[in-house]
Amino acid sequence: IFDSKVDPVGQLVIHYNIHTLFRQNGQKDSADYYLRLAIRERAKFNDKRFDIFNEVFGSYYLEQNDLPKAKYYLSHALTADGRMPEALLGLARIAWMEHRPADMQRSLHRAVSMADSLSRANGSYRATMVGFLRSLARFYNDTGAEEAELHARRRIDTVSTALERHNARQLNEASVQERDYLARKLEQEYRYQNRLRMTFAGILVLLAGGYVFLLARRYIRRSRERLGRLQQKTYRQTHEIGKLKGQVKEYSKTQADRIIDGKPFY
Repeated sequence: IFDSKVDPVGQLVIHYNIHTLFRQNGQKDSADYYLRLAIRERAKFNDKRFDIFNEVFGSYYLEQNDLPKAKYYLSHALTADGRMPEALLGLARIAWMEHRPADMQRSLHRAVSMADSLSRANGSYRATMVGFLRSLARFYNDTGAEEAELHARRRIDTVSTALERHNARQLNEASVQERDYLARKLEQEYRYQNRLRMTFAGILVLLAGGYVFLLARRYIRRSRERLGRLQQKTYRQTHEIGKLKGQVKEYSKTQADRIIDGKPFY
């Protein structure tokens, strides 16, 4: 998929990663094929940032007995890269193959010193240190340094044991952190659910209050309307009573006049 895109930098990184995967799976032919693609693409860039691949390129050419290219890439490996001891060990092997004992000892001493420094300064280098010590033991075996080879192999056992303890400790710490994370996650979910329930209950209370308010308002409006009608009816009845009182007074006065007018007849 990535080869279909016009991105040489991306293709370089992708091919290098595919090489790494094949190498981890023990598929050397496929790993070498993609590494050659990465080497070809690396030549297109004049950028020091890509020197991080140089140790792998140099080791590949060293396996192919192409010493000039191997020496070029190994000597241009990044000093800050964790594989620098491997690069120096490769230069020591090239010097041994070219019968330059002084250069071999100098590169070998630098490789061992740098590996020890990295191992003391950074605990995570222990895994890389095991691989370096294996390469160092093979180099001593090829050069006939039996005592140095035995010492390197004893260090492999020591570093491997320390690495296993370190990994076990990190695994325990990771398990504790995972449990703490899960506990915090559950607590956050519980609080979130509580907030949801409280929010939902608040919404229900507001809706119920609003409904009750509407019912009360409707009831008050209807009560006011009934009260208004009763007041109007009362006003009409009062008016009728007033009229009746007037009529009664008028009738009483008329009757009184009739009585007064009829006294002489008695």
